[in-house]
Amino acid sequence: MRRLILAGLLTATVSVPADAQEGRVQAGKALWDSQMCSFCHGNYGEGGFGPELAHRASSLTLAQFTRAVRAPWGVMPQFGESQLSDQNLADMHAYLGSLPEPRRVGHWHWDLPPNDDAPVGQVLQVSFGCGQCHEPELGMPRRQLGAIARDTSFEYFADAVWNHNEKYPKGRMGSFSRERLPEVALREIYDFMMGLGLRVPMSGTIRPATGEHSYTVQIANTGTPGKGLDAEIVTVSIVVPDGFSVVSTEGEGYQGVRPAKAQMFYFDGSGRVREWEADAMIWKVPRIAAGGKQNFSFTLKGSGTPAADGFEGSMLWWEKPLTRMEYPDLEYRDVRIPEVGDANFILFRP
Repeated sequence: MRRLILAGLLTATVSVPADAQEGRVQAGKALWDSQMCSFCHGNYGEGGFGPELAHRASSLTLAQFTRAVRAPWGVMPQFGESQLSDQNLADMHAYLGSLPEPRRVGHWHWDLPPNDDAPVGQVLQVSFGCGQCHEPELGMPRRQLGAIARDTSFEYFADAVWNHNEKYPKGRMGSFSRERLPEVALREIYDFMMGLGLRVPMSGTIRPATGEHSYTVQIANTGTPGKGLDAEIVTVSIVVPDGFSVVSTEGEGYQGVRPAKAQMFYFDGSGRVREWEADAMIWKVPRIAAGGKQNFSFTLKGSGTPAADGFEGSMLWWEKPLTRMEYPDLEYRDVRIPEVGDANFILFRP
């Protein structure tokens, strides 16, 4: 026994080389950002919805830090080794320990609804932490459930929340505790979400094609055929980059070039909104069924190459299914979801 204790003490005194330590810090920062830990704990570990961790981590042993992630005490979800390995946690511990002590605690990524008559489910989903990542209207879960709308039930939803590690072992969300997020609260959240309506999981990409200034556009409904929602009365809006004009287009339902607008949140937790207004190529199609795709193409004319952000603000709208039917006057809302129907960005992929 004495030899084991001595070995442990000797191991604890071995220093980590500076370059290796720096590598761990950088790896930890990359994980902190990619796992969206900042949405609860602040961009620099200064705290917010969750506790401040910058500098404080250096006062915790790695074992204590690991325990807080694997089996947290509060409402924080539990993260398994398939999501964050022990090495991942060691890197994150090194990163947080390298940060200076914050001068003040940060703000929640998304605050509680500002109005006293907000739906109970909306208040609960923000106060239990769901809203820190999923925003005021649970936009992402509604898309994921819209992909299997016919199979959606409270039981399915609850299983995904309480046993997330098992259902999605590589996902970024952990498993919530039944004790910390009890069924009575989860049912209110589910009812609020269903009252808003499930969303069609629509996506769009723009990619360079053969030929100078030629591009293809693919719009996809990634729902499960026969189970997911269909998108109806679909509008595709592709921004014409500055300094360029349209030579030709292909694809069903082309309407010409028209002025168009788009909005999105800043990713700084402020709730501020970016807005675009630009000329855009417009297509309209009647329906894209679950599992279906629609392709378009276009050629531009201009000097040089469009800037990397030249297509920023390109959008995809669909008028049905309708959303917010039970909450038409919802005050605390996702501004990217239009008054009628739904929308998503079309992204440029070089």
